[in-house]
Amino acid sequence: MERDSLYSQCFDLHNIKDRIKFALKHGVELTQADASRWPFFTSRLGAFIHRLRKEGCPIETKRITVKCGDGHLAVVAQYFWKG
Repeated sequence: MERDSLYSQCFDLHNIKDRIKFALKHGVELTQADASRWPFFTSRLGAFIHRLRKEGCPIETKRITVKCGDGHLAVVAQYFWKG
C-alpha cells in the first residue's frame, strides 16, 4: 500500500495510539521525526510504543543512522511491527 494512501486511512482513526498501531501493522517503519508530522502529530512516539508493547503488540526497535540538518550523523530508534 502506498504510504500517502495508508496515512489517509490512518488519519480516520481518532487517537494517536491507534494511528501509530495501524501504520506499524501495515508495514510503516516509524522514527520520532516521522511521528512529529501528519498524521501522527506527536513528540511522544516512545511513550506510545511503550503502551502498545504493554498491550501485547509485537513492536521491535532497530537503531539507524541518519544525517542531521547540520550534516552530522545521529543514531535514532526506528520502530516496526514484527511478523
